[in-house]
Amino acid sequence: MSEKSKDTTISYLLAVIFAGVLVVFADINGYLSSVHDFASQFVVPVETELNNIGKTIGSIGNSIVYWIGLKEENIKCRNELSELKAKTALLEDIIEENQELKSQIGSFSRSAVQTTQARIVKYGPNVLGWGLKLDKGTADGVSNGNVVVYGNNLIGYIQDADAYTSNVELVNSSTSNLYSEVQRSRKVGIVRGKKDGLFIEELLPSDSIGIGDVIIVWDEKLSITLIVGEVIRVIDDPTATTKSAEIEQYVTIDDLEYVYILERR
Repeated sequence: MSEKSKDTTISYLLAVIFAGVLVVFADINGYLSSVHDFASQFVVPVETELNNIGKTIGSIGNSIVYWIGLKEENIKCRNELSELKAKTALLEDIIEENQELKSQIGSFSRSAVQTTQARIVKYGPNVLGWGLKLDKGTADGVSNGNVVVYGNNLIGYIQDADAYTSNVELVNSSTSNLYSEVQRSRKVGIVRGKKDGLFIEELLPSDSIGIGDVIIVWDEKLSITLIVGEVIRVIDDPTATTKSAEIEQYVTIDDLEYVYILERR
């Protein structure tokens, strides 16, 4: 180090020492009290407030993190609930299907009737004109002429069965000619399907039939009674040689997913 640099450094040190002595002297004689007052009245409160703000920001941050976690947990719970509802709905469908099958079996348990459940795969035009197509065929023991029901309600008859599917001629088909009875009076007529509905025809003018009467059919092959429907309108023409009535079926085909095929064991 040069002599000039040494002299400069010594001068700075002496100046710092002298300044320190002056500060100590001023503090001892009370000249710095106003500075202390300023620090206590302004600097300390500001520092305290900054600390409070920092704590508030930290609390808000923690709340945001908690809220995000709660939201994610809520979404997870909703997904689990949706999955549970789907499984519950599926289970209810299986239970309902099982109960329906038990009901069908129970309806005919006292007779020598075998019941086969079949799913409706089509409702509309077929080789018979208009009817049902089922997912059961000759490979499942189904044959032409088998009765198709839902509960004790007659739906129709198997008319065109192949190995794995079969077509059903409906009771209300235009080709249907079914000997039936008025359950209350035991009067006999023929049930036919027409464009404007299902009717029992060829009753005698004196035969007793009224609105609300149930129309039934006796199946000799199976030895069981099945329901065709209920009378909703009587057509009584004094000039006609016969009487007829309009029938409403208890079962709506559009609402069905399954039907049941009956045959003798």
